[in-house]
Amino acid sequence: MDLDAPIFNTSELTAIVVTTNSGARRLRSEGSDGKGITIFLAGEERIESSGLIRAHERLFDELDVRYLDCEGGAVVLAAFQRAGILDEIFVTVTDIRIEPSEHEGVRRILPMEPRPARLIAEGRTASDPGYLFQRWRLNDR
Repeated sequence: MDLDAPIFNTSELTAIVVTTNSGARRLRSEGSDGKGITIFLAGEERIESSGLIRAHERLFDELDVRYLDCEGGAVVLAAFQRAGILDEIFVTVTDIRIEPSEHEGVRRILPMEPRPARLIAEGRTASDPGYLFQRWRLNDR
């Protein structure tokens, strides 16, 4: 993480990082405490489902966070799904096709199982109709 990024240096923002114990040691060695970054531990060497659940509960209990927007890709989505705390996903669909066999490391979006997801909204912008924005609901909480 680049601790010089604006998110870590804007006084009106509270930066919270969910990481492992080793990740926390690294962030602290790079000056995270001096920047007021809050660290939630979610595992020793890898992020664990139980750690994500605890972090989710702490956000609500300690900071009254009711809605959490997490930017990420297939790895982040799969971790939240395994932990059972993924309620909705926002997907951007483009008209550009990538052949996964021609590119190393291409991952597909998580499967919508065991419960099927419901498409609850979609639309395009007038400025760039090549993008379709979708909102899918996985859990009704």
